[in-house]
Amino acid sequence: MDEDRLGFIIADVSGKGVTAAMFMGVSRTLLRFTALQGTCVDRVLTYVNNLLCVDNELCMFVTAIYGVLNIKTGELKYANGGHNPPVKIGLDGCVVTLPRTEGIALGIMEGVEFEEGKVTLCPGDLLYLFTDGMSDAQNQDQAFYTEDTLMAFLGTLTQVAPASVVNSVYKAVTDFVGTGAQFDDMTQLAIQYQPSE
Repeated sequence: MDEDRLGFIIADVSGKGVTAAMFMGVSRTLLRFTALQGTCVDRVLTYVNNLLCVDNELCMFVTAIYGVLNIKTGELKYANGGHNPPVKIGLDGCVVTLPRTEGIALGIMEGVEFEEGKVTLCPGDLLYLFTDGMSDAQNQDQAFYTEDTLMAFLGTLTQVAPASVVNSVYKAVTDFVGTGAQFDDMTQLAIQYQPSE
């Protein structure tokens, strides 16, 4: 966003097919434009939510987490629109979800207020975000991978680097699924805080 701030978002649209893709495209454009105005993270989701509710006859919605990381101080501000909470992995292997903030999926109800969360990352901390296609992946016996399984797996990782975490989780989930069919997209985002001197 500027020399000091990195903006990021992960989102997941309801439904599938062309209509869902178009709704996500509109959502992405609105989020990107609004975020670049420098508005607080909670206000960005509030504004975009209100716009998405207009003329939404198909009742589509998008879950999303929008965050801004100050790359000099490690301060992270984020807002959650009905999405799986972000996970912080420390260099010591400690795995915790970030405190939950108030908010619902975007596009469901106009006038909803979103809450800003704030934490400070330490050098080396890794922020991990994912869509429910990861935790809801099913194997051939119709068993779900689950968010608890994902959290437990993250706690076993010895390499806390973005590419390593993403690749390891993907392998664990696909090994679990085996020959089961994939019903949802599996999206991950990993950001490691490495402040410059």
